[in-house]
Amino acid sequence: ADGTAAVFMHGVLHIWRHCLDYARLLENNVRTVDAALDANTELYVVEWLNNMSVAFSSAETPSDLERCREELGLDPAELGEVLKNLDFAVWALLRMHRVLPYAPAAVARQLPSEVLKRLTKTQGYRHKKGWDQLMPSP
Repeated sequence: ADGTAAVFMHGVLHIWRHCLDYARLLENNVRTVDAALDANTELYVVEWLNNMSVAFSSAETPSDLERCREELGLDPAELGEVLKNLDFAVWALLRMHRVLPYAPAAVARQLPSEVLKRLTKTQGYRHKKGWDQLMPSP
């Protein structure tokens, strides 16, 4: 389980370690944190979301998600653990929305609806921020 959590969180941590240019951030002409982000950060976020959910790409209904679970050889508890770790990583990504304003829309586009529905921490944060219209409930 700890390895699964690390896999999901690695992408989120990568943004801060490699996509944020700390030297540029300290330059006098840079006035915002987002100005110090690598120009390809948005592409990285989209690709990370896609890679983290590719195993569930066809999961638009509960039966689709069940089929994905069987194809991956996971028991229901293991699927729950994978989704819990994905949920935490996506929630952490959404918490960076001030620096990554495209993150909420990217989450809505890249995650299959049945997967998004099961990410309870993510859904709670989405609701709290008023992104219900941006990311409609599946």
